[in-house]
Amino acid sequence: MKWKSWDWWSTRSRSKRWVIHRDTSRISPAPHIAEVEKNARIAQAQADQAATEREQQANAQKAGFTRDSEIKQAGARAEVQAAQAEADQAGPLAQAKAAQKVTEEQAALAAKQAEKREGRTHS
Repeated sequence: MKWKSWDWWSTRSRSKRWVIHRDTSRISPAPHIAEVEKNARIAQAQADQAATEREQQANAQKAGFTRDSEIKQAGARAEVQAAQAEADQAGPLAQAKAAQKVTEEQAALAAKQAEKREGRTHS
C-alpha cells in the first residue's frame, strides 16, 4: 500500500478532526475543518455586529421617546404653574378692583354732594 503524504483519522478531541502526518508524525487540524471553523467565527462576528447595531438603534429610539415624554411633562408643569400663579393673584386682584370701585363710588358721591352744596348756595 502506498502512503500519501498525510492520512487522517476521525479522532475526537475537543470536537475537532486531526490530521496525522505519516512522514513526520506531526498532528494538525484537518484543513477543511479549519476553514469551516474560520467561516463560523466570521459569521458569529457578523451576527454580533448586527446585534450591536440593533441594540444601539433601540437605545436611540428609547432616548427619543424619553425626551419626548419629558418635553410633554415640562409643558404640563408649565401650564399648572401658570394657572397656580393666576389663582394666587386672583385674591389681591379682586381686592384691588373692589378698592378701586369703592374709591370711584366715593368720588361720585363727593361730586354729587358738591353739586348739592353749589345748588344751595346759588339759590
